[in-house]
Amino acid sequence: MRTVFVFPAMAQAAVVALLDRLSPDQRHPWLVDGCLYPDLTDEDEHLYADWEPAAVRALPRPR
Repeated sequence: MRTVFVFPAMAQAAVVALLDRLSPDQRHPWLVDGCLYPDLTDEDEHLYADWEPAAVRALPRPR
């Protein structure tokens, strides 16, 4: 298994709605196309704990 971080340019609620449409019967993680297991992590869960503060500030914020 590989881990990939994706930073969507949309609010987390919109991402959840999209994943719910793609995988209506499974959540946390979702199962998409039988092989992709998206799981959401937000900033409050220390996602950026080992990042430099300037790198975190450089990330675009959802609209």
